Amino acid sequence: MRNRAILRLLLLAALLIVALAGCASQTKDSWSESLAHNAGGEEESDGIGGTGLQPEEGDGLGGTGIIGPISGFGSIIVNGMHIGYPPDMVIGLNGEPASTQALKMGRIVEVRALPVAGELVAHQIEVLDAVIGPVEAVNRQDGSLRVLGQTVYLDRETVLASGLDIQNLRPGELLRVSGLHLADGALVATRMEPAEPGVGWFVTGLVRDLAEDGFSIGGLQVRRGTAWPDKLRDGRLVLVRGEQVDGRFLGKKLLVKPDTPFNGMVERLVIQGYPRPATHAGALRIGNLQMDMPVDSAVKESNLRMPLIHQRIQLTAHIARNGSAHARRMVTIRPAPAAAIGRLLPPIKRPATPRPSLKWNRTPDQGVPKPPLSDRLIRPPSSPIRRPAPLRAPSNPRQLPELRPPPINRRPPASVVRPAISF
Repeated sequence: MRNRAILRLLLLAALLIVALAGCASQTKDSWSESLAHNAGGEEESDGIGGTGLQPEEGDGLGGTGIIGPISGFGSIIVNGMHIGYPPDMVIGLNGEPASTQALKMGRIVEVRALPVAGELVAHQIEVLDAVIGPVEAVNRQDGSLRVLGQTVYLDRETVLASGLDIQNLRPGELLRVSGLHLADGALVATRMEPAEPGVGWFVTGLVRDLAEDGFSIGGLQVRRGTAWPDKLRDGRLVLVRGEQVDGRFLGKKLLVKPDTPFNGMVERLVIQGYPRPATHAGALRIGNLQMDMPVDSAVKESNLRMPLIHQRIQLTAHIARNGSAHARRMVTIRPAPAAAIGRLLPPIKRPATPRPSLKWNRTPDQGVPKPPLSDRLIRPPSSPIRRPAPLRAPSNPRQLPELRPPPINRRPPASVVRPAISF
């Protein structure tokens, strides 16, 4: 009887271990789905097609979506808003699971927060790097770098991790850069730190020059041997993790971000960034999100002395249920780095009316060519021609003495001797 009791206990223990292993596997899978959902994208691995993740049941529209750099702690402070979170919260780091240790000053985060007892509490947090890879070039003149094909600028607010000697960076060093994209695809770094040994290369940006075998992000050519997903197109924001194979960057994992942040699951959006040219007047574009700009409210606190594409702004917008965005308030934070402004697109101006070119007639014996008379410009004199004033008699003429002829003396002079007359 005693042996049978021991066998029953062992059997129950084995069943309990199997059940716990199944729960752990299910929890891990749910974490992966939640992180991909946190990133707000559609994950693509090496295969064709993908998994279009849908919102969880019962998780409807609501809350505030916040996108920007971390500027303080005590919770986290993003875009001037204090957001609480539990210390054991599982967050996302470029689509992979991570702990709250990944929350560092200057890193760009996407936070979905809900109001709890009058305070904002994070429901989802995703940390997004801009590029992880080797330094390819250092421009000492304008202080820019090229990291994995991406042009990176620094400004006075860039957070440099301890141990990073920015003055002595050399090509080949691995960096992890967080930042915001300019209109031309370059980056303004909000944080820069050495990358951990063995970390994979990673890049975030807008798809350009999409073809069957790859596309480009900034100055990086991304190659892949299989077909791209149907929803991938030029202008989509993507996260690509890969490695260098035969001198080319081979994308191993691809995450396509939606045009509307948080898949439109928030009512309010507070976002920092550098605008891009919109498709029509009265609109504003950040990333791939375009929204209407009511002049009476949204532009009230902006600095219009400089084109918006040259400025970093913070925008508050309302997200409708159909995914459309409408700006409510816009505040300019600071201009882009001076070295970057020269690369950005100039403001649109009407083309000037071209002046007709003059045709010059040359002759072999003519040292200095002269235009024909029909093409010479007749210019008015620099000053008007002055006509002489009419002569007028003076008001007080000076009296001149009267001139009289001298008297005629009819007598011959005494010295004249008349000759004698003889007969």
